[in-house]
This record gives sequence, C-alpha cells and structure tokens, in this order.
Amino acid sequence: MGTQDAVGEKTSAHILALFFLALLPALLYFNSLGNSFHYDDGFYILNNAYAHDLSRVGHFFVSSKLISNITLSGYRPLTMTTFAFNYAVGAGNPFGYHLVNVAIHVLNTLLVYAVSLSLMRVFEVPHVRKAAMATAVLFACHPINTQPVNYTSGRSTLLAAGFSLLSLLLYMRRERAKTGTKRILALAGSLVAYSCALLSKEEAVALPALIMLYELCRIRLRLDTRNIKRVIIPLLSFAVLTLGFMILVVHVLGLISDTPQARGMGENLLTQAKAIFIYGKLMLFPTNLSIDHVIAPSRSLLDPLGAASVIGLTAIVIASTVAIRTFPMLSFGVWWFLLALAPTSTLVALKLVVNEQRMYLPAVGLMLIAGAGFGAALEQAAKTGRSGVRTAVILASTAVALCLSAVTVRRNIDWRTPLNLWTSALHQYPASVRANTQVANLYLQDGRVQQAVAAAEKAVEIAPDFPDARMALASAYSRVGLQEEALKHARAAVDLNPVSSDAHTTLGIVYARLGRYAESEAEWRRALELDPNNREARENLEKLRDHP
Repeated sequence: MGTQDAVGEKTSAHILALFFLALLPALLYFNSLGNSFHYDDGFYILNNAYAHDLSRVGHFFVSSKLISNITLSGYRPLTMTTFAFNYAVGAGNPFGYHLVNVAIHVLNTLLVYAVSLSLMRVFEVPHVRKAAMATAVLFACHPINTQPVNYTSGRSTLLAAGFSLLSLLLYMRRERAKTGTKRILALAGSLVAYSCALLSKEEAVALPALIMLYELCRIRLRLDTRNIKRVIIPLLSFAVLTLGFMILVVHVLGLISDTPQARGMGENLLTQAKAIFIYGKLMLFPTNLSIDHVIAPSRSLLDPLGAASVIGLTAIVIASTVAIRTFPMLSFGVWWFLLALAPTSTLVALKLVVNEQRMYLPAVGLMLIAGAGFGAALEQAAKTGRSGVRTAVILASTAVALCLSAVTVRRNIDWRTPLNLWTSALHQYPASVRANTQVANLYLQDGRVQQAVAAAEKAVEIAPDFPDARMALASAYSRVGLQEEALKHARAAVDLNPVSSDAHTTLGIVYARLGRYAESEAEWRRALELDPNNREARENLEKLRDHP
C-alpha cells in the first residue's frame, strides 16, 4: 500500500507540474493577444491571396513563391497552412493568430519539460524532476522568446522548434522501448516529426546534429563497435531525410536566393562569433531587447572585439569538449546552443547579425545548463543538512523567474503596435537605420509628417546607401510639398535598388505630384512588372487612367 501511495503521489505531482507549466506561459502572454500584425505579416498573411483560401493550401507544398512579395521566397508549407486555417476562422483579425502562437509556445514548454526529464536522467543530474521543471519554467518565462511568440510570422520558428523537440523526445524514447516493434515505431515517429519541422522552417536541419550530439554525450565519446552499430541506421535515416529535403528545396523548387550575401564568409564568421556573446548577454541580462540590433561587422582579426570573441569561443568549445565525461550535461548544453544556432549564424550571411527570434531553440541548451545547476544546488544544499540553504536556493531561483516574467509581460506591450515596437528599438539603438526608416513610414501613416521628415532624414544621414531610407525621405518630403527634394531621393532609391517595386512606386508618386504623368505611368508599370501583386502601383495606374 505504501508503494502505491508513493506512486500516486508522484503521478499527482507530475500532473500538477504539467498543469503549472501550461498555465504559466499562457498567463505571461495573455496581454499579447490584443497585439497587432507586424512587418512581414503583410507579405505572408494580410496581402497573400494563397493564405486566404483553404482550397489552395496544396500549392504551399509545391512552390516556394506563394507570398505577396514575389522578390521573397521560402519553403514553409506547414506554417503557411496554419495561416490559411487562421484566416478561414478569423480572416484578418490578429487575435486568432496570436492565440495560436501562444498555444504553440505552451505546447513547446511542455515538450521542453519532457525532453529535459529524459536528458537529466541520462546524464544523471540530481533532483531530476526539479531540474527539468526549472528548465521548462525558464523557457516559459524568459523574455528572449517574446519575439517569435508575439511576431505572427515567427510561428515558423515556434513550429520548427516544437517538432524538433518532439522528434528528439521520440528518438530518446526509442532507447527505452522494450521491443523491436516499439523501437521502429518510435524512430518512425521521430522521422515524421523531423519532416514536419523541416516543412515549418528550414533551420530545423540542425536536429540531426543535436541527435548525434546526444549520442556522443550519452556514451561519453566512447566510440566502440557496439555503440556505432546501435546508432548507425537511425542517424543515416536522418541524414537521408535531410539530404532529400535539401534536394527538394534547392534543385526541384529552385529555392536559391539571388540576393548577394550580406557579408563575405570570413567576415560573417568573425561577426557571428561576436554575435554569440551578444546572445549570451541577452540570456543573462535581457534588458535591451530590440527588433533590430545594431552590430558593427568584424572584417578581420585586427578588430579587438572580433578577435577576442573568436578566442573566447574557441576556449569555450575546447573546455566543453574536454568536460564531456565529467560534466556531460554542461557539454551537451553548450554544444546544443552552438549547433542549433549554426544554420542561421555560420555559413549563411543573413542581413541581420543578431535576431532574437533565432534563439528560440538554441536557448534551450543554456536553459538545460541552468536547470542542471539548480538540481546540483539543491543536492549541495541537502548535503549541508540545513533547510535554510535549500530555502535560499529556491527563493533565489523564484526571484529570477519572477524578474524574467515581469520583463516578458512588459516586452509584450512593446509589440502592441508597429510604432510601439520600432520606437522601442530606437530607444535601444538611436543609430539604427532600419528603426528610423520604419518609424518615419509609420509617422507618415499616422499623419505626423514633420516627425516623419526628421526620422527619415536621420535614417539617410546614418546610411545614405540604404534604399528604404531614401524612399521614406522621398515620401516625407513629397507630403510636405518639397517635390524636387523628394524626386532626388526617389531617384536615388531606384538607383540603389533598380529591382525594387516599391522604389519605382514611390518615384511614380513623386512624378505624379510634379504633374509628370507620363513618367509616373512608366514607373508604376515598371513596378508592376517587378511585382504584379503591388496593389498601390495598380491602384495608382487606375486613377491615372481616369485623370482628365
């Protein structure tokens, strides 16, 4: 009877933990449900006819060009399908989209708990359940996750991470299966979940590396014949699936970006080494969160910060590898962070050096270390035999969680409107050309023309070769009647980016206000050639036909 009571108590505690972990993120993100759409949401959702018709969702699986801006591409059919279902239920009301994002984050929190439980057991972390609980609480409440949860288009990140966690969980369950059939089913389920992750966002390609990392840490790098035979078929299955996905998106769908790389490979690797420490700082002190981080590139090892970052990163990699047999959870967490971040922060030179959204899955590695540290602290407290030490550990950890939760709730408010979001970015980085440009455009929409002029002038002063800043200044000058000045900047925008449909649209508007209708018509026609979905250019041409 005593054994049954103990089992019952453990089951009740487990259910209570799951309930708490579901409730916590739901409460923390409750104030995000009334937030607006932002930025690329227009391309992916609001102006995307394919996302407005459930009968057309099959097209998402056979094309990478089904968004309203034809200059952009991406193969995320599962994510796009969820947008179509959202639109079928609530059309363009952002509430439903945010509700789904929060629900996915809740499910991901539960998955982090389940994965943490398995990992803590494998790596023999003391106080397994409490350590896993601490990891999941940190994931639920850390402000670094506010961007993908609040940003509707960030759903691709949420889904890719969730399916990756599910795939890893099923893979680990395979090890505990008692029959060959159950092992096969677990592996099949893991591969299906990985496929769903890939169909949500391409950065999920990091998962096979995480699974290999798990195996290496589990066996403490002891590569004997038995261990190799045990994992060779599963790992080959993931490798084949990854290769098939890459062939599909690159050679079959032609998903090859024609956009020049933002930086050369060497410069990008140096810069990203610095970015890794910025991500680490945001994890420890999430006080300057921003939709846009201004980070100076490191062009050579002569850059002190770049060189120091490379040296520091190399030391961390060596130390975490050496510690794999003594502190496997520490090594696993560090390498998880680096490997999960690799698809967006190594060979591919993306425009944004630092993007908080990229941290959603990589951050789990650092949170696992923190959770294991909490378990170790409880173990040390127990060894002292003094309850006060244990209480102090719990109170300190609770205080950290409460502080992080408060920052998360406050950060959700920044995402309330686009103007809130970009003015908060300006507060953190006054020299951000993207933030100044976005604020200028938003001021124009709000009729605050003089403020728009000031913000656009600042953007052009910061980066004269940024075409969006030139467009914003042209629009602002045109609104205050400075048409010749507006024309100069509109032409500069077209010169800087001749294939920008928006730049030609802006130039056409300025020509029209100068009474040069033939030239405005030519610009709008060119805009439609570049992007047939350009609604503003089409409407302007229709108005021009009615002009006497």
